[in-house]
Amino acid sequence: YAKDLLSKTNMPIKEVANECGYKNEVHFMRQFKSIVGVTPSEYRKNSFSKG
Repeated sequence: YAKDLLSKTNMPIKEVANECGYKNEVHFMRQFKSIVGVTPSEYRKNSFSKG
């Protein structure tokens, strides 16, 4: 779900974290990076550059 929000919307990362049930943006970013391998902002940048 977070990947979709990051790649298909311009929603701020803090709001993406909230939508995914995280109350702490930093915790969300750490968890996302440990699972996906990149930070949410890097993921968004890469997904938009791929079109």
